[in-house]
Amino acid sequence: MVKISWVTECPVREEVGCPQCLMKCAVPIEVLPCEHVLCSTCYRDLSVCPLCDISVCSRRPAFRYELDNTRFARCRRRSSVATTFIGSEDCSGSVDPVKLTKRMGGKVPSKIYEQVLKAEESNWTVMDLENCVDLSRIRALSGVPTLEEVNLSGYSKLKTDLEHIMTLSNLRKLTLDNTELDDECVVEISSNRILLHLSCNNCHHITDISPVAEIKTLEELSLSGCKNIKKGLEHICALPNVRKLSLRGTAANDACILSLSGSTHLADLDCSECMNISDIKALGKISPLEVLSLEKCINMKEGLEELAAIPNLRELNLASTCIDDECVIKVSTFKQLVHLNCENCLAVTDIQPLAKMKTLEYLSIGGSRNIEVGVRQVCGNPKLTGLNLGGVVVRDVDVMFLREFEGFVTLNLSGCARMKGLYALDGCTRLRTLILRGCKNVKDITLLRECKDITTLDFTGCISLSDLRPLRNCGSLKMLNLSECARLKHLTGVEECKKLATVEMIDCKTLEDISALRGCTNLETLNLCNCGGNPDLSVLGACKNLKTLRLTGSSKIDDFSMLSGCSNLMTVELNDCVSLREVWLNGCECRNLTNLYLSNCENITDLWLDGCGNLRTLDLRNCTRLWYIHGQRDCRGLLTLDLRNCGTIRNGIVEFMNLPRLCVLYIDDNNADRNLVEGLMDRGVDVEVTDETHACYVKRMDDEYM
Repeated sequence: MVKISWVTECPVREEVGCPQCLMKCAVPIEVLPCEHVLCSTCYRDLSVCPLCDISVCSRRPAFRYELDNTRFARCRRRSSVATTFIGSEDCSGSVDPVKLTKRMGGKVPSKIYEQVLKAEESNWTVMDLENCVDLSRIRALSGVPTLEEVNLSGYSKLKTDLEHIMTLSNLRKLTLDNTELDDECVVEISSNRILLHLSCNNCHHITDISPVAEIKTLEELSLSGCKNIKKGLEHICALPNVRKLSLRGTAANDACILSLSGSTHLADLDCSECMNISDIKALGKISPLEVLSLEKCINMKEGLEELAAIPNLRELNLASTCIDDECVIKVSTFKQLVHLNCENCLAVTDIQPLAKMKTLEYLSIGGSRNIEVGVRQVCGNPKLTGLNLGGVVVRDVDVMFLREFEGFVTLNLSGCARMKGLYALDGCTRLRTLILRGCKNVKDITLLRECKDITTLDFTGCISLSDLRPLRNCGSLKMLNLSECARLKHLTGVEECKKLATVEMIDCKTLEDISALRGCTNLETLNLCNCGGNPDLSVLGACKNLKTLRLTGSSKIDDFSMLSGCSNLMTVELNDCVSLREVWLNGCECRNLTNLYLSNCENITDLWLDGCGNLRTLDLRNCTRLWYIHGQRDCRGLLTLDLRNCGTIRNGIVEFMNLPRLCVLYIDDNNADRNLVEGLMDRGVDVEVTDETHACYVKRMDDEYM
């Protein structure tokens, strides 16, 4: 994902104006592919150009030579939208003039940097280049001195290009996660003595982090997953101004904890998975500390009692540690604790002391399956608004106290197989999240009709559930998970959930009727993977906002035309749909389709892609009978194509090879001969052959884009 933002004042241009809002002082944005020019204020969040109703694929800054009266006059003639005048002050602030996303295959052409430097408004402050595999001419960024934030996470050539980034005089935030950052790079980073935020997560080549201790201005530092650091951690812990520090998964030890004891600003500390920490007494001296995570510190034995002396400690994570009942008693004395996580603490058997904590609002003990005493008492704590009892032995009578507290918001009872109903929820009218995964005996959900504010429901594995009619009153419901509900045949009741955006129904073998989804007009994601029934998908035509549809393993689906009407679909997964024989995409209705997955559809013979101009990914692996593909030339935005084990395709391979933005191609010997591969190389395409799959991996840098 690439985002580029700048903050600038917009120069006045008396001779031109935005055809949409008539503003004379606009930051001009050119909409692609129609090339209409709008101001940044009018452009935000547009999916369709208001001047010509053409779908927006991307955008770019419109520069001085493009801002002529002729173009704006042309735009005005095409406009049929009523316009109003907006003052120039509405166009100032942080905007995104170039939308560079994964559509470019993680590549940023060198011409982008040229445009950055030549741009009339060149005071860039933020550049996010995460997961870009090849940043040609990145040294051009050194000519943008106003840059304050740079994200190069996942960049493979960081070691050679870091020197250009470190020349930025105003750099305040640097993110280098998942790179080959080594000790030499760390020394180079330490040359910036005004850096405020540094993130080097999962940089396994770092062994000495001590040079970073010279950056006294650091306020946030994350070294999560840097497991090979052997030197310098104790120096890092002595940084005077650090407010947030993550040492998750590092070799931090008791000496590091001792170094932290003198901190006067540290508010958030993550020492999760630090196996060398055994004594945390020194943490009790960090008075500003508010959030502390000791998850999976399995060797921690001393110091928990001293944490009670921290006056502002609000959140404590002790998940997967060796704490026992005595530790629970110590924790219960913490006077300001609001959030406590004791998940998967197998040595804990009694949580009754926690019922006396007057400030505790959220308690998570999921997975602590040996708890025998205290669940009933904890449920009677009137301050609690959230409770996770997943995997704990819970009976209906244990949670009956919940019905007395209307303020309960979150409840997780996953794996509580002894629960037979939801009687305990009678009165929990403000409930927003309810998770009942694996509650096999829950059959009656009638009491949910009183939960009008509920937004998330998870019934995964509730094999006794068959009636959803009580959900008619849940008008605020946004996410519903019904996966593995073996007795569910229809969705009657869901039709009244007008705000429902996500529905998961994986492995619902008996599902036959989804007509109730016709009323869910805001539905965006639907997952029907491995559903054994044969529901009528034509009802989805009423779901005009549907963007993601997953039908993998739906063996009875044989007609793709049932999806007609879903004009906003962006991702369709039809993997392993063995009854599917022909896929005919209507260009008008699939104009927004960006990802199409048809792997292992072994009986597909014909594929029609006419009008799919926004298609970015096409997966046809193991479509062994595929022989005819039509409409390839329309797929000019295609980036990734997988044709492995597709038998012998009689037409269209050459057209695919000539697509202007193709970045990745997998293809086997049946469909790629020597002349074809040589032709690709003559075009400057890099070809890599993988012996394991007998495929060609083609990567191309399109320097001519934009």
